[in-house]
Amino acid sequence: LASLCIELDQRTDLLKNAMCLNVEEYNEVFKSRKLLPTEGHRYLPYIVIVIDDFALLSSLGGKEVVTSLEKILGAGKLVGIHAIVGTSRMTTDVVTAQMKSCLPARFVFRVNSASESKALLDVVGANLLKEYGEMFVRLPGSPIEKLHGMYATSYEIAGITDFIGNQRGYS
Repeated sequence: LASLCIELDQRTDLLKNAMCLNVEEYNEVFKSRKLLPTEGHRYLPYIVIVIDDFALLSSLGGKEVVTSLEKILGAGKLVGIHAIVGTSRMTTDVVTAQMKSCLPARFVFRVNSASESKALLDVVGANLLKEYGEMFVRLPGSPIEKLHGMYATSYEIAGITDFIGNQRGYS
């Protein structure tokens, strides 16, 4: 996360020097050869960081992990750095108000208590969802919606991947 924060700062400086508002605009200007690699400019690919269990990561890394992720969530979107964050413990000390304000979308499956639901969605109800596939989704500027996603067991996933893997490929 610390190295991503360094990358974020470098990308911010590149955009500022190129007088661009976001990574899309910067890459278009770079591709049109108006920005020179000899002056430090480079094509900026998108970076997506996936954190499976943020509660565990923050307990191991402490405040530095939380601060770094808040910075990435807050400023990363403009420079092409995005994050998908999952957690197994939904308390306010793990999912801070600062983090929630920077997360454009929140998907919440069934949680154990109303307080966990309130910590993630700001409303109770996620504790009443069914176990397999039901979720609440909060998208920016939209009310909370209840969706039903697909649930597949490990056995079913193995069968699907075997089926696809055994198909004839291109010569």
